[in-house]
Amino acid sequence: MPMKHTNKTRDQLIEEIHRLQKKIADLSTSAAALRQSENKYKKLFDHAGDAILLSDGLRFIDCNKQALMMFRCSKEQLKPVISYGNTFSPMIQPDGTGSQQKALKAIHTAVGGRTQHLEWRYRRYDGTLFDADVTLARIILEGETLLLSIIRDVTKRKRAEKELLGSRKMFQALVENSLGGIFIVQNEQMVYANPEQKRLFGPVPPSFRLTTYEGIYPEDVPKVRELHRKITSGEAPMHEIVLRFYPIGKTGNKPDLKVVYCRASVIEYEGTGAVLFTMMDITRARELEQLLHTRDKMTSLGRIAAGMAHEIRNPLSGININLKGLAKIVAAGGRGDDAREIIDALHVSSQKIEDVVKRVMDFAKPNDPRFVLADANHPVREAMNLAEVSLRKNKISLETDLAGDLPRCFMDPRLIEQVVLNLINNASDALRDEGKPGTIRVTTRRVRHSVLLTVDDSGPGVPAHDRSKIFDPFYTTRTDGAGIGLSISSRIITDHGGSLSVSDGSLGGAQFLITIPIQEGNRQ
Repeated sequence: MPMKHTNKTRDQLIEEIHRLQKKIADLSTSAAALRQSENKYKKLFDHAGDAILLSDGLRFIDCNKQALMMFRCSKEQLKPVISYGNTFSPMIQPDGTGSQQKALKAIHTAVGGRTQHLEWRYRRYDGTLFDADVTLARIILEGETLLLSIIRDVTKRKRAEKELLGSRKMFQALVENSLGGIFIVQNEQMVYANPEQKRLFGPVPPSFRLTTYEGIYPEDVPKVRELHRKITSGEAPMHEIVLRFYPIGKTGNKPDLKVVYCRASVIEYEGTGAVLFTMMDITRARELEQLLHTRDKMTSLGRIAAGMAHEIRNPLSGININLKGLAKIVAAGGRGDDAREIIDALHVSSQKIEDVVKRVMDFAKPNDPRFVLADANHPVREAMNLAEVSLRKNKISLETDLAGDLPRCFMDPRLIEQVVLNLINNASDALRDEGKPGTIRVTTRRVRHSVLLTVDDSGPGVPAHDRSKIFDPFYTTRTDGAGIGLSISSRIITDHGGSLSVSDGSLGGAQFLITIPIQEGNRQ
């Protein structure tokens, strides 16, 4: 019996040893896992991008490497997180008042269980300052209540925010005090307008929509519609037009008609797509330009006055002769058939004079643009009719080659006539200065989506160094020139969406080229 008891006890001991060995192995594994976990979180703690401090609220316990780098000191130097009377007091309020009391209150609140989020300013150990976002939170670690402080240096962000705020204020001041009108359209509604735009456009009601075309000069509505289509469809991120409109609430009052240079650009406004409109009031400039334009036209009329006088003198002479013949027939009691024949001749001569006067009067009328679909050859012929007699007197031959199948363009025929006549007169002056007969050739033809109109001459041409200047206002190489004709002509063609340029011509002189876009529906 005793022997059996001994064997049982030995087996139990062996089993107990195995159990203890397993427990030791498990504990070793757990310890290894714990060490691995501790190493893992230690690495996270040390390599965190923010400074992390542990304390019991008043007494410093530990911190990570980032905290030492942020405060530029050792752990020993960092211990007085809250200190009274010490030389180094890290926490200070931005305004410099009540810093310690406010810090202490925030710490006690956090230790009490209410996490605190603060904006604070710290003093480093070397005396320099930095701004920080601070989170204070209570944590329980091994049964002990601790205070976790997470500190993020936001000095650069604060500086950037300050600079951004200053930039915004400056930008706002520029926009609010701009001499140009600025407004933003989003979802078909005006969401912002600066004071100058309100002055230009008048009071804009909340229900205002660009597509209502309220106040837009009727003839400019197609241009606004085309601008809206190009911008909203994404066809053009930026588009420019010259626009006429009546300020809202003042339609029909001619003196209030505004002329503006308008640019529309696609932008992002408050995170959503929008269209930025900038407007420059050119009403007064256009009025002055109109005066110069009229002066230039009068100058052109003066150049052809002699030809006009000659053209009127011929039918007037015929009228006088026919009147004398009619008087003789009446005095002799002649036949009615003879009198009617003379009267018909008088009507023909009178009609010739009326046609000449009408052409001159039409040419001299003020040029408020009136865009219509028209054949470009028509104003070209009218300009040649006005210049023909004057050219003939100066022994200048006028050649033409006008395409017969030109599609119609959106234009103001009177303005195109003015441009062509100005180019013909300039060519005539250049040829006359040479003192010998010359030739001017006018052509029209279609080139892709535009009508190309050229005026060539056999004169001296335009020197290369002058070609970039001749379209500038008041630039002229002539002693008797005002230097405004080509400038106004260039502006007129630009308003038509085309271009005016100069190059060497086929006749040896200058060649002026005008392009005018063909209307969409006529491009087939």
